[in-house]
Amino acid sequence: MNERTTTHLDAGGLLTLLSGGAQALEVNLEAVNALNVFPVPDGDTGTNMLLTLKTVVEAAQQADGPALADTASAAAHGALMGARGNSGVILSQFIRGLASAVEGLPHADLAQLADAFAQGGAATYRAVSNPVEGTMLTVMRRTGEAMLDAASDAEDALALLEAGLAVCREAVLQTPEQLQVLRDAGVVDAGGQGFSVFLEGGLLALRGEDPASIRMESVEGLGRISDDFLMAVEEEVWGFCTQFIITGEALDPEGLRGAIDAMANSTVVIGDTRTVRVHAHTLEPDALLDLGRSVGVVDQIKVESMDTQHQAVRAARTDGPPAAVSVLAVVRGDGLEGVFRSLGVEVIVSGGQTMNPSTEELLEGIRSLHAESAVLLPNNKNIVASARQAAEMSPIPARVVPTTSLPQGIAAMLGFSPVRDLDENTGSMTEGAESVADGEVVTAVRDAVIDGTQVRAGEVMSLLRGKLAASEPSMQDALLALVRAAEPEEGSLVTLYYGGDASHGDALLAADAISGVQADLEVEVVYGGQPHYHYLVSIE
Repeated sequence: MNERTTTHLDAGGLLTLLSGGAQALEVNLEAVNALNVFPVPDGDTGTNMLLTLKTVVEAAQQADGPALADTASAAAHGALMGARGNSGVILSQFIRGLASAVEGLPHADLAQLADAFAQGGAATYRAVSNPVEGTMLTVMRRTGEAMLDAASDAEDALALLEAGLAVCREAVLQTPEQLQVLRDAGVVDAGGQGFSVFLEGGLLALRGEDPASIRMESVEGLGRISDDFLMAVEEEVWGFCTQFIITGEALDPEGLRGAIDAMANSTVVIGDTRTVRVHAHTLEPDALLDLGRSVGVVDQIKVESMDTQHQAVRAARTDGPPAAVSVLAVVRGDGLEGVFRSLGVEVIVSGGQTMNPSTEELLEGIRSLHAESAVLLPNNKNIVASARQAAEMSPIPARVVPTTSLPQGIAAMLGFSPVRDLDENTGSMTEGAESVADGEVVTAVRDAVIDGTQVRAGEVMSLLRGKLAASEPSMQDALLALVRAAEPEEGSLVTLYYGGDASHGDALLAADAISGVQADLEVEVVYGGQPHYHYLVSIE
C-alpha cells in the first residue's frame, strides 16, 4: 500500500483488496463450505462466493479508466454477470452498493471508504425480499456501521479496515444467537464467515502480506454441522435452487422481486432496467423461468435440486468407514446432476460435449471419493480414453464403464449396488448401459455431411446411438424421427431430458406427440439443463 493510499483507497488499492480477498477465500474454500446450513446444507457457500469474486477481479482488471470509480464500476458489472448462488448474489450486491457510493471519485478518503462499505451492506438488504438477521447480511451491515463509527478517529485506511474486520469477526460469532437453524446445527453463518475471510485477505494484501496465510481452522467458535441436525432435517422437502439472468428493456427489478417472492422462497433479485439476476428456491422452477421469459430473454439458467444436495452432504461425511465401491460420473446439466446424485453417484466432474475434463481432473475426483474402489462413468465418447488413463493412475482400484452418453450413464446407475464388489458392479452397470437406446436432438451450427447425408446449418439433427437418424426443420420433427428410427418395442419407456433451447412446455408437447407415434409407449419428461442439446433421449 503506497503512501497516498494510507489515507485514500485508489483503483489499485481496491483491486488489491478484491484479489487478496479471493485468494484467502480460495485456501479456506472447503472450511467455509462445511459450515453452510442456511437455508439448506448444500455445502457450496464458499464455492459460490469464490466464483463470484473471481469474475469480479477479472472484470476489475479490465477497467476502462484509472479512477477508483472506473475499477469499482467494472467490478460491479462483473459481480452482476458472474454471481453464483444465494451467497454469491448477495456478495455481488454488496460490491454494487460499494461501487455506487464511489461513483465519480478518483479515490476515496477515509469517510468515503467507510460510507462505501456501509452502502454495500445496505444494498444487500434491498436485494433480499425477506432479510434474515444472523446471516451474511447482518455481518456486512455491522462491518459498514463499524467503519462509519471509526472513520473520524482512524489514522489511515488500514486502521479503518481493521476496525471493520474486528466487528465483522464478532458479528460472525454472534450469528448463532440470532438464528435458530445455526444454533441447532452448531455452527456460525457460512456466508458471514466467508465475508470475514474475504475482508481479512484483502487487508493482508494491502499490508503487503500473504492473504493465503489465513487458516479458518485456527478460529475458535466456528463449529461443525452436527450429525443430529442433518438427521433432523432429512425428511424436509427443499425444492430447487433456481438461478437465471433476464436481459431486456425497461425491466423492473423491484416488481420482479415481489412477483417471484410470491412464488418462491429465499428470493434475491438484483440488477437494473436492462439486466436482472434472479436467485430463488422453489418446487416449480419452470414457473419462475416462464415469468422471466414474459419480460425478457432468459439466459445462464441453473436449476439444482437441494434435496439431492442435502443427501450428498450426509453421504460425504467421512466419519464412518469408506464405502466398498463409489461412483464418479462426468455430467453437464443442472437437472442431470440431480438425477445422477439421486441414483447414488458420489462425485460429479463437470464436463461433456465441448468441455472434456482432463485426466488430472478425473484423478482429483477419484481422490475425493470416500471409498475403497471406484467406478467411472465418462458419459461421452471423447472422455472414455481420459477416464481409462485416470483409472490406471488411481490410488484405489478403479474400473471404467465406457458410457458414451448421459442416458447410458443413467441406465448404468440402475445396475449399481453398493453391496456388490467392484467387478460385479462393473459387469451389471455395463450391461445396463448397453440395454438402452440413446439419442440426441441438436441444431446444426454449420453445413456438413454426416453419415453420408447433407445437413444444413440451422437444421435440427436427431442422432440415434451416435448415428444420424434425421435432419428436420424443428426440434419436435427431429425428435419424432428419432423415436420412429429407434423402433421401440411395445410398452417401451421414452425419457426426454430437455435442455438447450427446449422449454418445459416444448417437452410436454413433444411427449404428447411421441404418444401418438405408438399408442403403447410410456413417455417421461425430466429437466436436464444440458447446454446445446435440446433433448437427450433414453428408450428402454
